[in-house]
Amino acid sequence: MTYKVLDRIRIGENTSITIEGKGENLHNQMMIFDSDNIAHMLISVGMPAGQEADKIGTSTTILVEGDFNSDIIAV
Repeated sequence: MTYKVLDRIRIGENTSITIEGKGENLHNQMMIFDSDNIAHMLISVGMPAGQEADKIGTSTTILVEGDFNSDIIAV
């Protein structure tokens, strides 16, 4: 499965990434891959808070170990 990266921001030595969709099949402590097929540890999947019901599921925020600089995430 492939997810489109909507935006990313460095947080310390890690990267917070917003992806398109609900983030099905993503879970903490799994390996994900960038467009160059380089493996990265997915540290945490964020849970939505304070969003309107129709907005939930349109994007998901994740925290990835290290500097992640790709327009896609592959699982």
